Amino acid sequence: MKLLLSTLILLLSVLVENPALPAAPPSPEDITACISSDKLSTNLNDSDPILLNTAKELGERYYDERKFGKAVKCLIVSAKLDDPKSQFTLGAFFYRGIGVPIDVERAKHWLLESAKNNDTNAMAILAHMYEKGSSADGVDLEKSFYWIKNGAELGNVQMQAILGMYYETGNGVLEDKAQARMWYQKAAANGHKGAKLLLKRMHE
Repeated sequence: MKLLLSTLILLLSVLVENPALPAAPPSPEDITACISSDKLSTNLNDSDPILLNTAKELGERYYDERKFGKAVKCLIVSAKLDDPKSQFTLGAFFYRGIGVPIDVERAKHWLLESAKNNDTNAMAILAHMYEKGSSADGVDLEKSFYWIKNGAELGNVQMQAILGMYYETGNGVLEDKAQARMWYQKAAANGHKGAKLLLKRMHE
């Protein structure tokens, strides 16, 4: 029986278009929207090394204060400066409608940017989107498998266990029990209790 990734994410607690194009640098308007409320210098530009840290720090502070609308303004700046964590958080905000209206395509854009920077949390949400058909691309199990595999190969333990399930059930890939067993073993060796149970079940 095939298991949906949405179910697996709940069980295992895993946590615009055209990704080939680089993100445009933040505009002066982006920068001003982020920092003007704190009366900081609006003369910072995208070549100033202080800007990234300033935007990140303000974004994190606004996030902690639950001022999500302000956080988004600063996340836009740091995301455009290619910060993977900001790209992931901004994508998650657009996907869930936190501080901004839900916009799945903009969510996917920033999650793809973050995933290109090897953020496995972004890969997990992308895999979920492709499995559920949340974006304009519709359901694409092969892309879902692709992102799960990338995250697993980068060492995300939960995604290693999920990859084993993909191979075991043939979800987006040809069924392969040997590969399933191997990925369950990797996840189990890294301390994933669920993978240990799945591995045990395969041997019964």
